[in-house]
Amino acid sequence: MTAPFFGDFDVEDAFDTVPADPIQVARKLHGYRVLVDRLAGGDLPEYDDLPRREQDDVNYVGGVIVLWVAAHDPGDGDFAKAIHEAGRSRHGGKMWDLLAVDEKRLAFAFAALIAAWLQRQGAWQ
Repeated sequence: MTAPFFGDFDVEDAFDTVPADPIQVARKLHGYRVLVDRLAGGDLPEYDDLPRREQDDVNYVGGVIVLWVAAHDPGDGDFAKAIHEAGRSRHGGKMWDLLAVDEKRLAFAFAALIAAWLQRQGAWQ
């Protein structure tokens, strides 16, 4: 385990707290964003290399995800929209209804990854 506050970073770790730790959720989501950005040729910094303000923004989204998960069952189709709108509320951007089809597909993919991870961890049942 790298740090008890965050849990370890293996996909199938022993993280089984309910609710999930918002910062660990934020780190996981940002990690997925970094991976996709790098695949697209970008250089989005790792979570620990983000300026404090950007870490706060990512952490806010992690907190919204944890609250949303507590109030919804897995498979709710609005999860991607909730994540997108939480991020948009912190740094602007297009409203959900104005996103292009490809942008929504990416949002759904991120939501599916986070949902599957939370379920594997036992934090969303």
